[in-house]
Amino acid sequence: MSQTAIRLDRRFQERNLAFVDIVRDVLGGPRDAGGPAWLLDPPVAVREEFLRRHTGEFTETDRVFVARGRVVVDALLDARGQRIPELSCEPREAYLFFIDHDPRANWAHACTYILVLADASEARAAHRFPPSEAVQLHAIEPPSGRV
Repeated sequence: MSQTAIRLDRRFQERNLAFVDIVRDVLGGPRDAGGPAWLLDPPVAVREEFLRRHTGEFTETDRVFVARGRVVVDALLDARGQRIPELSCEPREAYLFFIDHDPRANWAHACTYILVLADASEARAAHRFPPSEAVQLHAIEPPSGRV
């Protein structure tokens, strides 16, 4: 039986690695084995700044999500495969935060897309559908723990 050694520290330095499944990547378990995960991109500082700016806007029922990694703004589609008109702009990358305002309801209902651009400016769009399945969302909790 042969064994292969993998330098995991290199994987953590790769820019494109947005999400690390601890069980698989650190402990060597099978893919999607469940258990904890680490979100590496967007960085903690970006998530904390977003929550600092916006937590007061969330209601008791809102669910807040962040996309794993960056999205290309001009290529961002909703679950129906449609562009979000308010977010159409020249191709650039941004961090996507998504707020589901009625998580117990079926779609179409109110939701908000907030993009944090490289210069820390934001673009916001009210919409009625979540992002396409190509965007992997990870739930985050506001400091009040209301998510």
